[in-house]
Amino acid sequence: MLLGSAFQYAFFRCFAQLAPDPEAAAAHATAIAATLLTGLAP
Repeated sequence: MLLGSAFQYAFFRCFAQLAPDPEAAAAHATAIAATLLTGLAP
């Protein structure tokens, strides 16, 4: 799920002709990972 989300994020940024933003990408990955880990918590 994490890879699919990262690909979709990068694809949409490319499609919108936005320059890569390492800080925004890191924030997106952190948010997605936190969401996935919350779902795995007992």
